[in-house]
Amino acid sequence: MSKLNQKIISLFNYYFKSQFLVFFIVGLSAFVVDIGTLFLQTNIFNFNPEINLINSGGLIINIYIANVIAVIVALTFGFFLNRYWTFKETTGKAKKQIWQYYFVSLFNLVLNNLIFGTLVPLGVSPFIAKVIATFIQMFTSFALYKIIVFKVK
Repeated sequence: MSKLNQKIISLFNYYFKSQFLVFFIVGLSAFVVDIGTLFLQTNIFNFNPEINLINSGGLIINIYIANVIAVIVALTFGFFLNRYWTFKETTGKAKKQIWQYYFVSLFNLVLNNLIFGTLVPLGVSPFIAKVIATFIQMFTSFALYKIIVFKVK
């Protein structure tokens, strides 16, 4: 086997048999929870897209509030999966870590919007800009969660 092939295999093993792959899987799972939570809210509360409200039995929730609820549920889900599976962190204080996790997530939201907001005016389609911003954010998220929230020992 050539040196180039060995390097390619080594890189493949590093990224796809590593903590980063687990982080990626957790992120996809959190995305499903996010979308699923929003879907359940909009169906349980009879979402009416024309007035942008969810209404059920006198309870009215703005769709944006429903989205915030879905994001918080997904972030919390992601926190626990990342804590116990990705970073195998059982010694830190969970209450402190979850607030750090939310803070890093807020930072990543700002970063994502800055990248997105820079690319779209340059003529990049919003969908492509979102993909690029999220791809970059994935790496910063992993690094910040590892350094700040689930500190490397």
